Amino acid sequence: MLLVTGASGRLFGRPVIDKLRQLAPADQIVAGTRDPAALPDLHAAGVQVRRLDFNDSASLASALADVTAVLINGTNYGTPADQRAEGHARMIRAAAEASIP
Repeated sequence: MLLVTGASGRLFGRPVIDKLRQLAPADQIVAGTRDPAALPDLHAAGVQVRRLDFNDSASLASALADVTAVLINGTNYGTPADQRAEGHARMIRAAAEASIP
């Protein structure tokens, strides 16, 4: 399964998810977002929508369950600039700890 972070983002996350749905079965796509309730249409289409917040390590571990690849979308909006790098690093570490290449 492929996890896309920032799945509700209009500039990157959502367009990537929409393209992936043309290329892969919906049940092989995981949409990671801080607010899963914001993506009811993806859930209804069979995409797994999981809570994922770069500042919440527990959410990273649960979002990565059964995932084999990750596309990390940066948090350019909604996250203070001085916190972005550490959040991205947490996501990378969580993926490495889950043995995702």
